[in-house]
Amino acid sequence: MPRLTRLMALLNQANLISEAATALSVEGTRPPPEVSASLDALADTIQAGAPPPKLPQLTATTPGMHALRDELEGVARVLSGKLAYRGELIEPRPPLRARLSAVIDQLTSKSALIFTVRLMACVGVAGLTTEVLPLARSYWVILTTVIVLKPDYGSVLVRAVQRGIGTVIGAVLGAAILAIVPYGPWLLLPFAILAALLPYGRSRNYGLFSAFLTPLVVLLIDLLAPAGWYLALDRLVDTLLGCAIVLLVGYAPWPSSWHADLPRHFAAAVYVVCWYVEAALCDPGWDRRRRRADVSLARRQAYRALTDLRTEFDRCMSEPAAASRQAAAWWPALVALEEVIDAVTAAAVAIRHGEAAPDAEAVHRLTAALDSIADAVKAGRPPRPTELPSDPSLKPVTDAVRAVLAILARSCGVRRPEHAYQA
Repeated sequence: MPRLTRLMALLNQANLISEAATALSVEGTRPPPEVSASLDALADTIQAGAPPPKLPQLTATTPGMHALRDELEGVARVLSGKLAYRGELIEPRPPLRARLSAVIDQLTSKSALIFTVRLMACVGVAGLTTEVLPLARSYWVILTTVIVLKPDYGSVLVRAVQRGIGTVIGAVLGAAILAIVPYGPWLLLPFAILAALLPYGRSRNYGLFSAFLTPLVVLLIDLLAPAGWYLALDRLVDTLLGCAIVLLVGYAPWPSSWHADLPRHFAAAVYVVCWYVEAALCDPGWDRRRRRADVSLARRQAYRALTDLRTEFDRCMSEPAAASRQAAAWWPALVALEEVIDAVTAAAVAIRHGEAAPDAEAVHRLTAALDSIADAVKAGRPPRPTELPSDPSLKPVTDAVRAVLAILARSCGVRRPEHAYQA
């Protein structure tokens, strides 16, 4: 337990160091080169249990540099045992009722229900196909259907095509091995080579992974029950049937699977960013440690929402031209939203280290502008020009929000007035 407590304290400090790094990036300040070496030495200390290294003497010329110096010293104090664990910075675990409610909401969401229906239809057709056709290993059809259609990152179309092409190549390779290499211990040599190539294929793309996996599975089964090169043919036929079922039943009839859903994800991310702005820049006047934990939670949620948005963008970019063109049009807005989050993080770090906090009314006006952006995107209409606050301490944030508004106006085909989005 003490070890886990110490690791949790170090995790908290690492989160604060990442905030300081974001603030430095927004400020345009570069820390001395020895800071990177110190971070590597601190990581080695955590891993090997060695004494903490000597940290460089940093001059706190900016809030970001001040934060970086303090948090590096905090890590060193935790490693030396001189800093007590601040348990109040850990977000409390939600009650069981709240966790169950969140799970039910995820399972009953529109996207989850649509995927369930798609999966049921594909498995049903695959099961019927295995009953009608005389397939030697019919379970491969259902297995391929489920794997290709699984709710994973990436396009179902790309997975199905790459799985099919990779299986064709792999089946030819597997049949050649079984036809050339005599049965017995010699089969272990190509088996070992293919197993070693699997991580490389997985890191490149799904098709190359399938090209290495198919002969590996064929050899493994043949070692247990010799069947000859016909086993590779069975694998090829079953896999191609599964891919065809996914494309014809689980992909083509469902526009939601091949249309970009970026507006909904973008609106959801903006709502979370709005919460982060409120938590980070408004001082409610109560316990600052509790507030710091809330800001940390809001920041993690904001970056998590941005990660979900990037995931949806990556999926859409691998779809056919209609979806990929729309995704490419949304890319500048996604980058601009990232800059909003970074600017809020830098402002929160500056406030934490003595800079003047913005006026609460100005923050509320800014969050109202973000809410209007999310509402407009969710409704499928361009955001209306709005007046942003002129508080100097909010200038980096308002500039970033103004960039989001301008990009959305251009991407929606709205002509931007000269006076629009000005403070």
